[in-house]
Amino acid sequence: MLTIGLSGATCSGKTSVASMLEKVLTSCTVINQDTYYYEDESDKHVKDPATNLINWEVMEAFNMDKMHQDISNIRKNYKVKSNEEVSQIDTAGILNSLLGKNMIHNTLLKEVEKLQTTPILIIEGIIVLNDPQIFNMCDLKFFITIDKDVCWNRRKNRVWDPEGSCWEESPGYFEDIAWPEYVKCVEELKDLKSDKIKFLDSNQTSIDENFTTVLSDIVNKLKLSS
Repeated sequence: MLTIGLSGATCSGKTSVASMLEKVLTSCTVINQDTYYYEDESDKHVKDPATNLINWEVMEAFNMDKMHQDISNIRKNYKVKSNEEVSQIDTAGILNSLLGKNMIHNTLLKEVEKLQTTPILIIEGIIVLNDPQIFNMCDLKFFITIDKDVCWNRRKNRVWDPEGSCWEESPGYFEDIAWPEYVKCVEELKDLKSDKIKFLDSNQTSIDENFTTVLSDIVNKLKLSS
């Protein structure tokens, strides 16, 4: 099962890229690290000593044991879809609805259409590649970077709570915790000096462009391994 690690800064577009891939690749499963956050009341959390705020950016904020278990179960128990199950899927139509004028070249489209029964797992989250177990299992690794000002402008306009529980981010959290932790995360990955991580710059490239880059790399990886 081709396994992909997709990480990056908050508001860098990584979750959107993962969602687009899941729509186009019909045998693709996405695991989002955000769904493994411990509840606010958990004693697992680490608090920032200066502000006494929960640090939601570190590995301790997530139930990584559960995440590892779920990943293992998916990789062991996936079922390959039959050609009959995917025969009616309109890959070109899905891509056109997602990309519009940024539609991929027909050559890439034909290759993507061949992947409809190919099992793919995407592991997405802010620090998934900083977890050694996840890092080592990923066949492709992507990290989407962002500049501080761009990140803050996107983050401050974000709708955090569409379901209406009135949660709001604490003042100063981005400046005191979120951004410094992001910088630390990037430094850790660059210190690995691994040519296996592809860094994508969300300041220079759009979500559509990053999606197309990842999709192309998936196609090329599978062609090489076939």
